[in-house]
Amino acid sequence: MSEEIKIIFTGDFIPPNKTDSQIYSDELLKLLKDKDFSITNLETPLTDSNVSITKTGRNFKRSPSSIKFIKEGHFDAVCLSNNHIRDYDDQGVVDTIDTCHKNNIKTVGAGKNLSEAKLPLHLNIKGKQISILNYSEKEFNIADNGKAGANPFDLIDAYNDVKREREKNDYVIVVYHGGLEYHHIPYPYI
Repeated sequence: MSEEIKIIFTGDFIPPNKTDSQIYSDELLKLLKDKDFSITNLETPLTDSNVSITKTGRNFKRSPSSIKFIKEGHFDAVCLSNNHIRDYDDQGVVDTIDTCHKNNIKTVGAGKNLSEAKLPLHLNIKGKQISILNYSEKEFNIADNGKAGANPFDLIDAYNDVKREREKNDYVIVVYHGGLEYHHIPYPYI
């Protein structure tokens, strides 16, 4: 019988604007601490940039000091492939990744170019190799060869990624961020 591995995933997380806020109850913190690894979808860039992109929907951002809420929640990593990671252009993406890494928070699903955005997050937990892949739908958020952003979802690429990662890992976990802004039903390819 193998040893249990407890991984916590949470959905869209946007820290409050005020860093003096207390957002976790004692009961929730107890749950968030009781894990081997935890990851949340950071649904906003952490940047001081004021250069936003033109897009449908609101542009989100929080100060890099908001990383304290990720740390206080005992999160080990953040998923960044979502529809808001590029709200403040390349600088917002790079600032977010740098802020996370400087605070020992792992990232997956975004990068300063498409090659970096596609990189899986590799973990070794209790002797088990785990790969986390993070994708999102293609909106205003997607990285390319000369642009920072999110890892785009493509069915064939995702299939090949999972197949490749499965050959080298005990577990492969796919985290998908879907749904287009202001579209109330999914596209047929989903």
